[in-house]
Amino acid sequence: MNAPQIIEADVVGVTVAAEIELPAHPIAEYRPLLAQLATLEAENKALVFDYRDKAGEKDARAHVAGLRKFRPMLAAARKSAKAEAKKITDLVDTAANTIEARLDAMIEVHDAPLKEIAAERKAKEDAAKAIVDRIVSLAANMAGKTRDELAALRDECLGLELVEESLGAHYSAACAAVIRSAKALGAAIAEADAAEQARRIEEQQRAEREAAAQAEREQQIREEAVRQEAARQEAETLRAKLAAEQAQREREAADQRARDAEARAAELEQQIIEASQTPPEPMVEQEKPEPTTANTADGNLTAVTAAPKPAPVVAADPPARDPAVESKAQINREVLEGFIAGGMDRDNAKLALTLLYRNQIPHCAINFGGN
Repeated sequence: MNAPQIIEADVVGVTVAAEIELPAHPIAEYRPLLAQLATLEAENKALVFDYRDKAGEKDARAHVAGLRKFRPMLAAARKSAKAEAKKITDLVDTAANTIEARLDAMIEVHDAPLKEIAAERKAKEDAAKAIVDRIVSLAANMAGKTRDELAALRDECLGLELVEESLGAHYSAACAAVIRSAKALGAAIAEADAAEQARRIEEQQRAEREAAAQAEREQQIREEAVRQEAARQEAETLRAKLAAEQAQREREAADQRARDAEARAAELEQQIIEASQTPPEPMVEQEKPEPTTANTADGNLTAVTAAPKPAPVVAADPPARDPAVESKAQINREVLEGFIAGGMDRDNAKLALTLLYRNQIPHCAINFGGN
C-alpha cells in the first residue's frame, strides 16, 4: 500500500493542502491526474458560495472554469497512454500470431488426415440418408400416377441393394423404408388394377347397352320399314281399287253418255222427221180493239178502249209437250229450213243437222240457248 502524499492544488487562487491516500494505478499517465482530482474533490466539497451575491457569483464561476481546465489535461494523458499501450498491444499481437502459427503448423500435421476421415464419414452418412429419403419418396407421391408408373416405382424400390457396411446406422431404417414403400406401392397397384377392372367392366356394360340400344333402334327401323311397306302396299291396293272403281265409273259414264247420245240422236232424227213432215205454223195477227170515246161527268171526251173480241172457239189441242223439247225441236226446224234455204236438198240438210247434233263437225255446234 502506498504512503499518503501531501498534494497542493491551486484552485481559484487558494492553495489547499490535503493529505490523500492515493492507490497505485496501472496506467502511469493517470496517476498524477488522480492525485490532483482527489484534491479538487475535497476542495469542491468544502467550498460554499453565495450565488446571489455578485462577489459570490464571480467566485463560483471562476471555480467552475478552473475545474473545466482539467479536461484538456485528461485528454492529453489519455492520448499518451494509448500511444504507449498501442506499442505494447502490437508487440503482444505479433508475438501471439507467431506462436499461433507455430502451433497451427504442429496441429496441421496430424489434423489433415483426421479431416479427410471425417469428410469420408460425412459423405457416407449423406449417401445413406439420401438412399433412405429416396426409398421413402417412392411411395410419397403416388396420386395421379398410372399403374405402369406405380409398378416402375415398386420395381425400383425392390431393386435397391442395401449394404449394411455402406449404410451403417441407417441400414435398419432403409430396410424398414423399403418394406413400407413396397407395401404402399403394391396396395396402390392393386387399387389401380381394381379400378382398371371396374373400368373395363363398365366399358363392356356400356358397349353392351349401346349394342342393345342399336339393335333395338335397328329393329324399330325394320319394323317401321315393314309398317311403311304394308302401308304403301295398302295405299297402292287402295289406289288400284279406287282407280278400278274410277275406271268402272268412267266406263259406266261413257256407256251412259253413249246411250244418251244414241237417245238424243234418235230423238233428233225423230225431231228432224217431224220437222220435215210438219209445216211451220202461220203467224196470226191478233186484232187490235178499236178505241171509243165517252163523255165524262165534266163533259170532256175520254178515250175508252173497247173490250177485245172473244177469240174464236177452236177444237181442243192434243196434250202439251215438254217446253224444253219443243224449243229444241223448233231450233232444229229452223236450222233445217236454213240449210234448205241455203241450197241443200232436204236429205242433205237432215244429214248435216244430224252431224251437228252428234258433234261430228269440228268447231261447229247448235246453240240451244244454254241447254
